[in-house]
Amino acid sequence: MKQKYGALRIVAALHRILGGLLILGGVWGWLSIPTHEPLALLPFLGVIVAGVFAFAFGELITLLIDIEYNTRQTPAPFTHRLPTEREP
Repeated sequence: MKQKYGALRIVAALHRILGGLLILGGVWGWLSIPTHEPLALLPFLGVIVAGVFAFAFGELITLLIDIEYNTRQTPAPFTHRLPTEREP
């Protein structure tokens, strides 16, 4: 079966990749800074938080696509009719 929403799947993958790179870059920057003053670490914390949100957005898109697929597949077992009443 052909998968639907190809462009949306690409956008989700790009967000997950971008989020992962931002998280890794933020952690790397945090660990490589020579001083550990709180104000010097705030930009790296912001990059890490932005990476988490970008990754989560990509996962949200994937979740919504999966929900749509499962919703489309659900009515298939329920297509037959059950008898409601027996005639005497």
